[in-house]
Amino acid sequence: MAEPHFDAAGIPVYVELDAFADAVIHLEADNLVTVKYAVSGSRTGSLQVNCTMGGCSNSSSFSQTPLSITRELDFAAQGLRGVIKPYLFGGLMVTVGLSGDILSEVPPLAVAKLGPAPYVKADLWAYYGPCSKKGPDLSAVTGDLDFGLDIRAKAWSPALADLDPSGIFPEDWVGADWILYNWEKHLGFLVLGESSALSPLIAGNTSPVADYPSTYTLQMRPCYPYNDPIAYQVDWGDGSSPSVSDTAPPHSGNSISHTYHGKATYSLLGTPLKDQHGRKFPARQPEHTLPGTR
Repeated sequence: MAEPHFDAAGIPVYVELDAFADAVIHLEADNLVTVKYAVSGSRTGSLQVNCTMGGCSNSSSFSQTPLSITRELDFAAQGLRGVIKPYLFGGLMVTVGLSGDILSEVPPLAVAKLGPAPYVKADLWAYYGPCSKKGPDLSAVTGDLDFGLDIRAKAWSPALADLDPSGIFPEDWVGADWILYNWEKHLGFLVLGESSALSPLIAGNTSPVADYPSTYTLQMRPCYPYNDPIAYQVDWGDGSSPSVSDTAPPHSGNSISHTYHGKATYSLLGTPLKDQHGRKFPARQPEHTLPGTR
């Protein structure tokens, strides 16, 4: 540790150099589920009193429906998604403050940290619902794992924070955190169970003419949470070799053409293959069938 002292415009100042190491767990969550409760139940009845000179008589009747509580799970458009990113941040820390008998009581004017921060990032997604207009209920549970390295810089002013408990100063005056460089490698993509919400939507001519090319468009369903361009494989169902599409953003549509020969009924099957992030989809992912009669 080094702590040189000098005067700045007559004010004694010190600069302290230290090594540091921080362990941090970064958590993000969005598109959470909403739980709705409805309570129902009733009790009804009547009381009738008849009075004459000889006295009064009464009759009553009551009925009751049992109290019931129903719970409704309302998933957001893309289900549940959470990112867990633990990382180690270490390197050089510089502290600048005021020295002297009185000024040494003032919190440091500025603190800055610079160094590498290796991390592991787990991106978890779960969904249940229609995942398209008027579609059947589908489900998906996936986990995406990455390893990476950030070069981070962090700076803040303990003195400003101490003088500004109500937050008058702009936030980046009091403290800021930057990622100066990032390198990341994809480790794996895990799909649990059937995960039918990963099957693509397919649109196109349901009755193409033989010996004329027909174009079909594939895209991931609206609930699919990732934005990395993706490629698809299409099995045309006529004995020809499957075709692989170009990569395209998952929700913008990816067009691919094919020419059928002869009149028959075929089943066109499409599956996602791999995206540019490195996610590889299971070979037997649920497939969407589009019949065509020629």
